[in-house]
Amino acid sequence: MNITPKKILIIRFSSIGDIVLCSPIVRCLKQKFPSAELCFLTKEMYKDLVIHNQNLTKVFELNEEIYETIAQLKLAQFDLVIDLHNSIRSRFICANLGIESVHYQKGNLHKFSLIYLKKSPFASFHVVDRYFEALDELGVQNDGNGLDFFIDKSNEQKLKSQFDALNKHFAVLVLGANYFTKMIPKNKLEEIIKRISVPIVLLGGKSEITLANELSLKYLKISNQVGKTDLLESAFWIKNAQFIVTPDTGMMHIAAAFKKKIYVVWGSTVPEFGFWPYYGKNYENKSINFFVPQLSCRPCNRMGSAACPKGHFKCMNDQDFSNLIL
Repeated sequence: MNITPKKILIIRFSSIGDIVLCSPIVRCLKQKFPSAELCFLTKEMYKDLVIHNQNLTKVFELNEEIYETIAQLKLAQFDLVIDLHNSIRSRFICANLGIESVHYQKGNLHKFSLIYLKKSPFASFHVVDRYFEALDELGVQNDGNGLDFFIDKSNEQKLKSQFDALNKHFAVLVLGANYFTKMIPKNKLEEIIKRISVPIVLLGGKSEITLANELSLKYLKISNQVGKTDLLESAFWIKNAQFIVTPDTGMMHIAAAFKKKIYVVWGSTVPEFGFWPYYGKNYENKSINFFVPQLSCRPCNRMGSAACPKGHFKCMNDQDFSNLIL
């Protein structure tokens, strides 16, 4: 592509992890085109993930009425779109803007092969590498520095007293996930809690409040932040933790952005989908995977499911943490 863009729009609507995984693209685009304005289009609920990124000039919110969004974007007069979502909606926006655009390839055949054949003839690439592959024609190179995540200072100050109360030595345990088959069951959470020697900060959404309350009443070393923190506040706890224990979630990718040691408990999904913790080639990989080996039904879905298709949920219920000492 023979173009030196002056104003670039990057599109990624959702979700937490996917947007965090776009951060190397933003940084390396700025390195390649330092005088260009970079803007980001995402859903309103995920705006905090990019609003403090120093490489971005502006963040646009996806409007319920897509033509209103397109009208706003046309006024901005972009000359290039980087579509990192590659959906019908994102392609519709690109087509209506009528300017140069590039789209990343999702590798769905590889994912479907893993789900239905339990093996794939295609190589496993991390989604970040697929993002960069889409930018080959622009000459944008991966600098190897991994993910970025930016927290505003007001959030850091707001939580500092709670942080100090834990004497700055604690672990983060993530309870929630977008789908049931990614979530760690209560009995397995208790096994993990018993093996962690430092205070534990629980993170999760409103749907995990009851579970978090039960755990915090039973274990005095728990600081329960479930349902009490927004995205940036959750990121603060992760940034300052000694390590994090999490299922396959967006919090996992935020932890990788801070180069944290991550214990990942994989349920129905697998790293081979291309969403394992990404540290970048210039940094040590500090992630440790827990999964049930030789389980013929895994993976069962590329994003997770509302229930175990087999009914036994062995991918989580058969997890072995007997050698886990944290």
